[in-house]
Amino acid sequence: IGPALKTWKSLVVEAVDGSQVHLPDETFGSDIGRVFGVHRGLSMALMVTCCDVLQNVVNQAVLCPFRTNDRWVALRWLKNCPAGALRLYDRGFGSAALMYWHLKYKVPFVIRLKLDFNTQVKDFVQSGRKEQVAHFAISYKAKYLAQKGLPTPIGARVTVRLIRVELPNAEVEVLATSLY
Repeated sequence: IGPALKTWKSLVVEAVDGSQVHLPDETFGSDIGRVFGVHRGLSMALMVTCCDVLQNVVNQAVLCPFRTNDRWVALRWLKNCPAGALRLYDRGFGSAALMYWHLKYKVPFVIRLKLDFNTQVKDFVQSGRKEQVAHFAISYKAKYLAQKGLPTPIGARVTVRLIRVELPNAEVEVLATSLY
């Protein structure tokens, strides 16, 4: 029998993130290494990982074509998320559709939002409040999910808790969470 898993409030804490990676030159021109724009001439891919931050181990990882949407990878992993997991995401994952699917699968989440995520977040930042409940509508941008087998109701609302975090350098961060 191995050591007990470290948890936070009985939840295994998993962080999902994506990173651009350089590939060996032999992959240039293949589907995985095809690049555009400023990366032209370099073989690139997207690496998405899901790490158990308390055990300091990678639970899942995938190497994708460079133009893959990392939120899509996170959504694919979500339906197989182990019971008792809390998923953490950085600003690039902010999406009402991702929040919707978390709530549907009953997987708790914390997502750091961009300060200009939407009008409600901008107003929340300006208000100086420490927290508030917000209702976000799923935008038309989620229509691509239906094509991928995840029909997401455009216009449906998700209810989340916004938390203001003031950093020592006076910067403000906003977290959206299903935890109350």
